[in-house]
Amino acid sequence: MVALRFKLLIVNFSLSLTLGFNNAIAFESSYSATIVYSQENGEQVDKKKEPRRRGDCDLLSVWTANICESNTFCYQAEEVALWLPKHKRSGQMNDRVVIQNRSAQKTVIKQWPASEATFTWPLSNIPLQSGSTYWVGLKKGRDYSWIELTVYQISANILAAEQITEMRQQGCSQQADRLEKIEN
Repeated sequence: MVALRFKLLIVNFSLSLTLGFNNAIAFESSYSATIVYSQENGEQVDKKKEPRRRGDCDLLSVWTANICESNTFCYQAEEVALWLPKHKRSGQMNDRVVIQNRSAQKTVIKQWPASEATFTWPLSNIPLQSGSTYWVGLKKGRDYSWIELTVYQISANILAAEQITEMRQQGCSQQADRLEKIEN
């Protein structure tokens, strides 16, 4: 399997050089992220954003983190759930989710059953730290689609109007808008 991946890397790199493509993709293993290198400057690009179709990634609920794209998420309790629309998932029996806290040098890989609409954050493996940024990857085929998720804990025992204000202060405006609609 390693030899096949190495051959894919060489073929992909050769095609890139021959055809003048600006990017080459290397698959290191089934457990690592896709690494994209630019031939122009040789720097590693950490993520790529996929184009978003209008309306397909609206928040499922106020307290569920939408992982369609990089964003800021405010949470109340020690239970955080991730959500991705079904059509953005692999369609396999289980998706593989990778969560990284690069500053703490922690990585966790878990299965996300296709039958589950949300994925509960594995707190025992990678605790939430308010103000931290996590990289969340969902395996699609041989590569991962990565987003950045910055989390902030907000007060739980306050009025909804105060939660909305706190969310806006932390940059969780989508959540604040959703909570405001529910409360009005």
